[in-house]
Amino acid sequence: MARARSHKEAIKGLQQALALIDTRNARPTAGLLEALRSMVSDALEIIKEPDPTTRSALLAVAMLVESTEVTQATRNGKKVTRITIKDQLIYNWAMSRIHELAAGK
Repeated sequence: MARARSHKEAIKGLQQALALIDTRNARPTAGLLEALRSMVSDALEIIKEPDPTTRSALLAVAMLVESTEVTQATRNGKKVTRITIKDQLIYNWAMSRIHELAAGK
């Protein structure tokens, strides 16, 4: 039962963080707050997922997104997409986890 309580407390804490971000009195930068809002919203979606396999897959995908940067450019009339790895450790963990899930582990 302690695990369920801490799970609920984690959700409540993230919801309070979202409420704090929306407070007009304390706004450091719009970009920072938008990034924080996005991360907290993603975390809430992952935590609320009841199926552990789906939750694990969502976490791996979220970490993959956080550890990479996608840029697009047009070269010689063709669209070129470049993916840059920003955090190698997180990227490796996420890819490893995705492969484990695909293998049914």
